[in-house]
Amino acid sequence: MTGPDNPSESALAFLTVIEDDDGSCYGGLLAVNLAGRPLEFHCTAPLRPNRAQQILYGGTLTAFVYGEQIAPALLGQLELKPQLVLSDQPAVLALQRTSQQPVVLLARGQQQSPDLSAATAGMVRGQSSWQLGSYWLTVSDCQQEERPLIDRLARMLDETVDLDEPFGRIREAIQEAQRSARAA
Repeated sequence: MTGPDNPSESALAFLTVIEDDDGSCYGGLLAVNLAGRPLEFHCTAPLRPNRAQQILYGGTLTAFVYGEQIAPALLGQLELKPQLVLSDQPAVLALQRTSQQPVVLLARGQQQSPDLSAATAGMVRGQSSWQLGSYWLTVSDCQQEERPLIDRLARMLDETVDLDEPFGRIREAIQEAQRSARAA
């Protein structure tokens, strides 16, 4: 990549996790350029914590599954290196501990930022949030120095695509993959 000022060379990764009624979790990651065009898509097979994990992890289970199991697996599949990882799931921010890229929680119209310490099982202790249009961006304090880059990339993408729109594409693609698997 040549840098974030060249829209054809910049990539942002959108990462989300959806949970079925039976407790199975599916992760999806869509890497897009700054025009919102897809560059890579990956999704996980269903991951369902067993009863022993549910007991042992207790209240930290979601952070473990989303941020330590699903998110790193998806990022590890990427051929390109995104400049930024955005998620709509607070527990995914547990990933920030091991990610080389800034990990940002994106929420639309939220009045106040969520408690990332609770959502990430204490892996994110301090946080900083700011508003960008109708969205709230939240990062851990250790990524505060990345705020100018995050802000610039988010603004560039928001010029062509609603910032949270890629999450809908991921959910639809996962649902389509599930339908295809059931039909096979």
